[in-house]
Amino acid sequence: MFGLFVEHGPYIVRENMTLGARDFPWTTTFSMLYVDNPVGTGFSFTDHVHGYAIDEDDVARNLYSALVQFFELFSDYRDNDFYATGEVS
Repeated sequence: MFGLFVEHGPYIVRENMTLGARDFPWTTTFSMLYVDNPVGTGFSFTDHVHGYAIDEDDVARNLYSALVQFFELFSDYRDNDFYATGEVS
């Protein structure tokens, strides 16, 4: 979630650890979906030991499942162009 708060999200984290509005966030022009993946990194967690990925195949399956569920729940976004990017921090 580094990019969300440091690079292009709607808010910035100030030096005094408070949030402020970013002058030109990507969210002004684009709909953004931020995903912590795999579970257990960043802000994501699970209470079930079997909810954690054990290999890259699990990571890929979990991300694919999350995207499928997102578009099922928010079908208005299905017709939009979709661009996937990633970042490791």
